[in-house]
Amino acid sequence: MRARSVWLAGITVVGVLLGGCADAEAPASLPVVSTAPPTTPTADEPTGTPPDSNNIEAEVQAFYRDYARLRFDSFRRADALAEQRQYFADSCESCLRGYQNAEEALVNGYVFESEPVGTEAIVVDAVEGDAIVFSVLEDVPAALIRDREGAVVREYAETLDLQTLYQARRQPDGSLLIISAEVLGS
Repeated sequence: MRARSVWLAGITVVGVLLGGCADAEAPASLPVVSTAPPTTPTADEPTGTPPDSNNIEAEVQAFYRDYARLRFDSFRRADALAEQRQYFADSCESCLRGYQNAEEALVNGYVFESEPVGTEAIVVDAVEGDAIVFSVLEDVPAALIRDREGAVVREYAETLDLQTLYQARRQPDGSLLIISAEVLGS
């Protein structure tokens, strides 16, 4: 049921974000994404094979699970922090904030105390060209960041059923890159 809720919320937000207002243009940071099936090419158009949706779904799920693991490990290991940075563009402000929090913890020798995030569902909502929109449903446990003396520097409350809408782009090398993330609610 959670996956269906996140899918419905994702489709709704995708429609609102990408549909825009009647009198306004779509924001420049959002790709034009359509869930409509591709049209049949004419004789003058190339006949490429449409991407297999099962393969894209599996690829996005593996990509996001790797990113989530690196996000968690980046508070403890510099190599994970460096690798995590390869998963998102500067345009993803929430990704950048999380990265900076982990970087601060590592630089200052802080201790991160938390269980890993429980990812409940990862659903591809739309694909068009190199743009992919996907929704994630997660249970985020409480976390603490402590300084070397044990004092709490930062505290994060538990968040259940956190729904986030991600936009990613396929890069020339075939990898995915998160370009934005928007929390839909919990």
